[in-house]
Amino acid sequence: MPDQILQYAPAAINPYAEIKTQIASLVDTLTFLKQHNHWEKILINLEKTRFFHPFTIISLACLNYKLSAEKREIDFCFPENSNTAFYLKNVSFPHGLEPEKHENWPVLLENYADKTYLPLIKFSTDRSAISSSVVEKVLSKVNGLIIKNFKIKDCYKDSTSYLISEITDNVIEHSGEKRGWLMVQYYPKMRIIDICIADTGITILGSYQKFGFSNIKDDYTALKKALSGLSTKNLKERGRGLYSTNNVVTLSLNGFFTIVSGNALFFERKYYSIPVEWPGTLVSMRIRTDIQNLNLYNYI
Repeated sequence: MPDQILQYAPAAINPYAEIKTQIASLVDTLTFLKQHNHWEKILINLEKTRFFHPFTIISLACLNYKLSAEKREIDFCFPENSNTAFYLKNVSFPHGLEPEKHENWPVLLENYADKTYLPLIKFSTDRSAISSSVVEKVLSKVNGLIIKNFKIKDCYKDSTSYLISEITDNVIEHSGEKRGWLMVQYYPKMRIIDICIADTGITILGSYQKFGFSNIKDDYTALKKALSGLSTKNLKERGRGLYSTNNVVTLSLNGFFTIVSGNALFFERKYYSIPVEWPGTLVSMRIRTDIQNLNLYNYI
């Protein structure tokens, strides 16, 4: 085992960076970690980074959680810029806010009532009555804060609630992991909201195989099947999972729907195989807040 600590600095990303740039940074980070998987101590150096999208924050937090579970020590060197460092700490990076561990979690969330972002939330996937109730209340609170904080139209309430609940339900039902992650950021000048939800679970492919879809053998095929509407859920009870979520984001809200699962990527309505695996599933939904005639139900 090496004695020294391995350092890595992710590429800096500016506030207006395209999602493509964030994906490239994620691939670089995953590649680096894979190439140095024998190192037990890693320092992620963020000193020169001045801006963080939820996509980057949630991916680094998830990787920290994953590596810690594998008994690999990971630490972060926070940004030199005081505002950026404060932002990361204020969103509870890298460990996330765990609501069921705080009796006063509603008060903690209310601390974000005047901000353009909400904290990194690490929610439980436990299906017990208590855990399910807490997660349901947290998501309801988060959606209320989105409408209130970001001063968007009330007609968005059903849409944002649908998107968040649909993907978090997928994490709870299919990830096979104890925790899921959620973060939301608003960009007033661009009139855009980023909603990111991730897990470090069994991937979409793993979920299909768990439910007996033995004919689906790789991440690329699994992702295409999921986004074409092949669901393991009872379709009479709910929408067609990722298929309808993608429609709501791209058609109803004129946004971008991005998903990484294993080594499969869906970005700008195209499918790709990437050279390294994301250990689970990561969903990024970028939606516009200036849609005039919003109708959610035409797309689910």
